[in-house]
Amino acid sequence: MVKLLRRHSWGSRTIQWQSFLSKVDLSGFDDPVELENILAYVDQIAPDSRAVKASVDIVLQDLVGKIMQQPWYKIWGLDPSKTLNTSYTIRIDTPEVVRQKVKETAPYKILNSLAKFM
Repeated sequence: MVKLLRRHSWGSRTIQWQSFLSKVDLSGFDDPVELENILAYVDQIAPDSRAVKASVDIVLQDLVGKIMQQPWYKIWGLDPSKTLNTSYTIRIDTPEVVRQKVKETAPYKILNSLAKFM
């Protein structure tokens, strides 16, 4: 599970992640569905780092959804037509990749793009 968490490091937060991950030992958890227990453990490691804990929570929920092969709105019993709009962010890439990503955004009403500013 730590390898999965390591893939989710972003920019300036990478150092925070590396410091945090060096303290994490998830060998005591056999099942990522143990969200409450894992997050309580994470809270003991980084009690003042809400961003790190939120990131771990999101990664675990994503993993659980993939294991269950269900989106979270179904797991929670929500009607997607009655939920808030969410956005899809497209990173800078080749024109071909960006075009493909735009096609993948059909279900999203809000589209973001990360632009490189000089």
